[in-house]
Amino acid sequence: MAATRCRAGPLDLATVGLYDMKVRTEEGQTVGRATTGTQTMLVRRSIALADLASLLAYLPDGAVNGAVRTAVVDDNVLAKATVQARENALRQLVHYYGITAGDPAFAILRQLWRDYPVERPICALLLACSRDRVLAATTALIAGMPIDTAVDYEALAGAAVRVGASYSETSLHKVAESAVASTTMSGLTGGYPPRRRELTPGLVSVAYAAWLAAQTGAAGSGLFVAAPFTWLGLDANAAERLCAEASRRFLLEMKSSGGIVDITFQRFSEIAKGTS
Repeated sequence: MAATRCRAGPLDLATVGLYDMKVRTEEGQTVGRATTGTQTMLVRRSIALADLASLLAYLPDGAVNGAVRTAVVDDNVLAKATVQARENALRQLVHYYGITAGDPAFAILRQLWRDYPVERPICALLLACSRDRVLAATTALIAGMPIDTAVDYEALAGAAVRVGASYSETSLHKVAESAVASTTMSGLTGGYPPRRRELTPGLVSVAYAAWLAAQTGAAGSGLFVAAPFTWLGLDANAAERLCAEASRRFLLEMKSSGGIVDITFQRFSEIAKGTS
């Protein structure tokens, strides 16, 4: 099924950045920060899919928070050359994905990662966008571009500024480059020079987008216009149609009567319960 595209309008910041919390290990040491702010990372980088894949392949199910730091810094599972590079990689992963035992969004991503390998890149991008408003803004801009349109780096830098980023001109260009690197990992952009690519999100990604939207307070038909669907380049009609199909595949539960839409997430709720 071909995805319907929509041009991204002004970003609804109420639906961007689900968390604002410090992430601590079992010993109480801060290992990173998930934030709705825009300057947490000292150097803005891509969503690091390869590092995420290596870490998830290494960590056992139910690994507690201290195990993450041990894996990345002590065991060097990501094969970084220096301790500082390991620390930076850990901060980057925590920033975009949380990677804590009590985070339901990460717990669901990990389950989907294991069960649906083909959907990994898009699901990872969705979670990363939900935790970083600059990535959310730049991804929404790219997703709203017509297919095969060349990426405008100045426009991406402008999108970052509009959501509060305050960087030098050089750093803003790096922000734009990182956004393109992240969307290329997900299949949203590609080629050289980078262009918007046709991307049809799978139903698992659609269900995860709906769940993330619901965590912001969006409900009913309001889910279909929430930010996670703009990151996928879907308009409200396409989002509703794909959610209905996801419901038929038992990825979520969607009922519609008299123009009123009700969506629940029994499967994801069961996963989230294990984090409480």
